[in-house]
Amino acid sequence: EAFDLDPANRGARQLRETIQAQLLRRLIEPRIEAMLKQAEGFISERRFAEAIETFEAALRLDRDNPGIVEHLNRARQLQSMSRESARLLAEARREFSRNNLEGVLQTLPETLELDPGNPEARQLLDEVRQKLALRYLADRKLAVAEVAYLLGYSEPSPFHRANRASVPMRLSAPVPTQDI
Repeated sequence: EAFDLDPANRGARQLRETIQAQLLRRLIEPRIEAMLKQAEGFISERRFAEAIETFEAALRLDRDNPGIVEHLNRARQLQSMSRESARLLAEARREFSRNNLEGVLQTLPETLELDPGNPEARQLLDEVRQKLALRYLADRKLAVAEVAYLLGYSEPSPFHRANRASVPMRLSAPVPTQDI
């Protein structure tokens, strides 16, 4: 009211602007919080592009918020790592289709290092390890500990636990190598 009565009153103008800014902040803060929560949900679902869009929309509402910028940069980094992981996974699948299991086993750890949450890479790695275990153990020239080491296990017991259903600790008869 004071500003309406005396538009030249500098103090009244500053007070009015401060009050308007505080009211605006009260209105947008809940919306920003909801957007940040939604974007984090997208990240947990590996929907990085949608997370980035949501963080960018939140940043348009509050351009001076360093937390939003930090979230946005993290989402962009995760998206980049996921894309590189997808490229490496496609390369591993090509090697798998050529039955180059050792080549797949070399590529997949890097894929999982870039994107540890990649379920497709984890599944392919388990499948390759199982096929290679059968192949190596059928040869009977390698001990179980050596096979475990070749497949990337630090010791035989995790190897045995991972392959308990299909790979006994030591085979008594040669394993048929068809489809391996």
